[in-house]
Amino acid sequence: ARPDCHPPGALFFHWQPALRSLPGALHGPWIRPGYADWPRSSKLPATMYRFSILLLACLSLLAPFTFPQEGSAPVPQKAIDNAIDRGMEYLIEDQDLDGSWRYHTDRHRAGITGLCVYTLLKGGLTKNHQSVQRGLRFLDVCEIRTTYEAACMVLAYSEADAQHYRKRLQEIVDEIVDWNQGTWAYPDGEKDLSNTHFGVLALIHAHRLQLSVPDKLWKKIGTELMRWQSDYGGFPYRPGGASTPSMTAAGTGLACMVREAARDLGNSHKLLAGNMDKVIEEGLRWFQENYRLHERPWPGNADKRQWDFYYLYALQRVGMLTPAPMIAGHDWYQDGASWLVKNQGAKGAWSTAYGEKQPNTCLAILFLVRASGPTTGERAGGKNVFRTEDPESNMVLLVSGDSPMSVWIESFHTLIKDSYEWPDEQDKGLHVEKVEYWVDGELKVEVEGKPKLPSGNERFPARLLFDGPGKHEIVAVVRLQSPPGSQEPVVELRSTPLAFEVTSGLLPEMIEAVEDHRRNLLRQTRVRCEVSSQISDKWKGQFAADGLMGRGWACAENDKEPMITLELDDAQRGNVLLFTHARETGHEPNFFARAQAIEVQVNKAKWVRVQMDPDETKKTRLVLDRSHRVRRISVRFLDLVPGDRYPHSVGVMEIELQSDKDAK
Repeated sequence: ARPDCHPPGALFFHWQPALRSLPGALHGPWIRPGYADWPRSSKLPATMYRFSILLLACLSLLAPFTFPQEGSAPVPQKAIDNAIDRGMEYLIEDQDLDGSWRYHTDRHRAGITGLCVYTLLKGGLTKNHQSVQRGLRFLDVCEIRTTYEAACMVLAYSEADAQHYRKRLQEIVDEIVDWNQGTWAYPDGEKDLSNTHFGVLALIHAHRLQLSVPDKLWKKIGTELMRWQSDYGGFPYRPGGASTPSMTAAGTGLACMVREAARDLGNSHKLLAGNMDKVIEEGLRWFQENYRLHERPWPGNADKRQWDFYYLYALQRVGMLTPAPMIAGHDWYQDGASWLVKNQGAKGAWSTAYGEKQPNTCLAILFLVRASGPTTGERAGGKNVFRTEDPESNMVLLVSGDSPMSVWIESFHTLIKDSYEWPDEQDKGLHVEKVEYWVDGELKVEVEGKPKLPSGNERFPARLLFDGPGKHEIVAVVRLQSPPGSQEPVVELRSTPLAFEVTSGLLPEMIEAVEDHRRNLLRQTRVRCEVSSQISDKWKGQFAADGLMGRGWACAENDKEPMITLELDDAQRGNVLLFTHARETGHEPNFFARAQAIEVQVNKAKWVRVQMDPDETKKTRLVLDRSHRVRRISVRFLDLVPGDRYPHSVGVMEIELQSDKDAK
């Protein structure tokens, strides 16, 4: 290596493990990774250069010997698989009732939910898994507000069913393109490499799906990347800042994605592809001096330990897309996997001093499954989801969980819908009288339909209880009304038998909670909330009517008469109220106190006492005497059951108003 072409430390990269074992007097700043950011045009002083040659010659005598490092043994695949499975289980358990995940829902409402759905799919769950379906349905009603949100929604939709969501995907991609300024911001505020990383990640997915992305945009992005990259190959968060491992991994990965698009676009982008080759080469050269993931303990992403998981996620993209099984002479995957397996939490999550368990767990799983490569088969996290695969079956059943087991009808065969949908009701559903679920030849449960109305998106969910694990077979029998004038006014349809095994569970009520989110009339107007007190700013009164199950209101511990009042700017006509206990995620049950009863006043009517469902994962439903133009809702909380963390703090995650003509 010529001394005028590389920073001094690069001369000694392959011998750095040995150098660190030499006496301290030989440790000069010129051989430390932290000083690898010298300009490449600098030259070594003559005496130092002669000394370096002599030292290299001496070290060459040590070539037959190795310098073992702690943690160098490969991580067993079984340990990696177990870590992925535990992380997947954590995310599934942490999902809120409306299908969302709650991290940063105030600013990036759909962001974390999109990232979690994408992670579960890359981890091996099928698109028909209940958790994935609830997450997707939540995303369907979300507006696009930020770059992170938009990008994560693209990831989720692309991985779930790109063809089905093609129109929605193009709408989101168009927004991302409109926000581009060469790079991306939130979109408000200053541009940064992290937002740009996610923006381009969305665009490369769109490009692979042959969605519309302006060809010239790739050149703009490439030009900005070259401008942002430092003389020594690293990338900062913003131009002029210090290069960091996470941003250099992000920038190098960005160049890989731009190069992929440029190569696909042919001769018109040949120069761009060549420029990206240089950016990638320089980024990898930066890691020659700054890769420290193999060290034990790993010092992390400089002084920004909260970005360690982001760094790993970005690094796997570099490794998978360059492609480079080794970075800086090290097995990047084994180094990262070793650190992740050792640092996983007891409940399956990964976190930092800042918490952030949901995004960190996603990024850790995406690293472990090498998300930037092709998905390879269904993982253990999806083994308890069973779906009708017979294309000739009258309907598709989905079974998920343990005891209780969730079962529902995902869809009816196209021929069934064509034969039994009523005139002028195409795609509105069948007129179902009831659904029977038979398990092992025994009728387990009946679900009543509403035969006077088309069923729409109704899934007819049910809960099945079992004494223990085992293998079973289920058949659904659907009784429905034929179109007027048919020879058989009522017909029965049977599904193909579906074999399943009881191993884990999710609650069917959570499916209904997603639909409740769509029907909530309070989302159509501004709601002002007055409360008797609040335990903290994290649990404000306004959160009880913001349409999100990821946050709510809880009173102070010393509040003797907890009460909340909602004032609607525009009256909404409805006859059903829903109340959900204040709760933390599924990993911290009974966090708050729970009211055994509440008193409710609508407008200025009499107070009505309502018994609350004791299960904090279920909603309490109050059907009013008639439909009201609701302007004001007041609630008082009575007969508290103490919480584990906050014995006297009670509240609600959400108060919802619906209009249901068939409510009883």
